[in-house]
Amino acid sequence: GAPTAPQRIAGVRNRQAEGSVFGQMSVPINAVLDLTLGGRVSVSRSAGQLIDDPDAISASSKTRISFVPTVAVDWQISDRVSLYANYQEGVRAGGFALAPNGEGTPVGQEFQSDELGQVELGVRWKQKDGEGLSLRAAVFGVDWSDIQADLIGADGLPYTVNIGNGRIIGLDGEIRWRVSPALSLSAAGFFNGSFLYDMPAPFDTPGRSSLPNIAENGARLAAEWRFDLARGISLTGDSSLRYVGKSDLGAGPLLNISQGDYIVADLGARVGVGRWGLSVDVSNIGDVRGNSFAFGNPFGVQLRNQMTPLRPRTVRVGLDVRF
Repeated sequence: GAPTAPQRIAGVRNRQAEGSVFGQMSVPINAVLDLTLGGRVSVSRSAGQLIDDPDAISASSKTRISFVPTVAVDWQISDRVSLYANYQEGVRAGGFALAPNGEGTPVGQEFQSDELGQVELGVRWKQKDGEGLSLRAAVFGVDWSDIQADLIGADGLPYTVNIGNGRIIGLDGEIRWRVSPALSLSAAGFFNGSFLYDMPAPFDTPGRSSLPNIAENGARLAAEWRFDLARGISLTGDSSLRYVGKSDLGAGPLLNISQGDYIVADLGARVGVGRWGLSVDVSNIGDVRGNSFAFGNPFGVQLRNQMTPLRPRTVRVGLDVRF
């Protein structure tokens, strides 16, 4: 504002103190069943206030005692097959922040602690000798309440707020195949279904809203090899092809900006001669252009044209020696 009538610049001050005790133990129930129990007890004290409050009174002050457990079971059905299940929780302390009030002047408001619970069920299989083929598959579910999110206001300033509750249902798996002592192949992938519910009116959008920065799917193919060309001379290498699925930058109509949805290939090789080695690595072979994170400057994010580009095709040549 004018020098004779400066405008108030709002701000907050948060103080957080926390102490925790945690532990975990595994107990064999019998020859094929193991049980793991653990937990974390935390005592936290938080206080927040407006830094320009003439009365300097804490607007948010509380003490919280929390316990988050973890439980896991591993069942070795046979030499080849095992099943596992685990459950764990997490909690993140709340605080005090400035948030838009729709009238152009931010106001101080408290945001609550968010809590998360996850359950996972999975299976592992491998060939009896540990060579050849092996696989792992799991299904999981996550329930997330009072999700804390960092958003951007119309003025470009960031603020923290609870955006509602969320749920994630997913499936992931991996297959590894050791074709020979010289060659290994692997494939991995995941599928996620996420959605937000009980969203406050400012962040609710028509249709189904997914959780921010959680890709819908992804996959990776890889190969590793090693060959002896002659006595004391070896050739090793690896290659990969990965797909990063689409996700949204944030919640609400301002930040529902798409990112991801690209494929990148990498390749590397090394020739070793005794203590010496010569390597060549090529990343992003196809020189793919993609947006890994749709955010840069908060004051221009509403234009929806920001991006974090992938590293362009890069060739690295290296020489190494062992002493």
